[in-house]
Amino acid sequence: MTNSYRERQAKWEQAFDSIGAKGWIYPWINNLQEDYNPIFSAWCPEQKRAIRVIQFTEEEAEPGDILFAYWTDNFGEMALKYANDFPKDQIDVAVELVIDCICQPEYEAKAIELIKTWVLDDANQNALDLKFSKFSGRRWKGLEKFEQKDS
Repeated sequence: MTNSYRERQAKWEQAFDSIGAKGWIYPWINNLQEDYNPIFSAWCPEQKRAIRVIQFTEEEAEPGDILFAYWTDNFGEMALKYANDFPKDQIDVAVELVIDCICQPEYEAKAIELIKTWVLDDANQNALDLKFSKFSGRRWKGLEKFEQKDS
């Protein structure tokens, strides 16, 4: 792994540690390509909940790119559907919070706040939307310039 990737990964791990989450395992998804998808991942087997953070740099951003987005997904459902030779009771399906954001302190702080809400408050998609939807959907126009999403 490159130093830049390791440094960013360590930063996310430290931030997650500071939340004080119990029963979570990370990294959950290994990223052998170092493409920041994910830069951080964790999962809680007891709660069947997961987190995946995807990041991109300012250099990678193009006009119109969304700077911060999040959604929930069911990780593992495809395995249940297509794993004919594997016992279905041994396949874990997790509700996954996915966060996609640019590598800027403002957005990283919002992502950490979102993770904290997901982990400590056991929030669902509706609860996340009430707290974070105003921040989501900003589009890249260059350094420190963005526009609000269309309503």
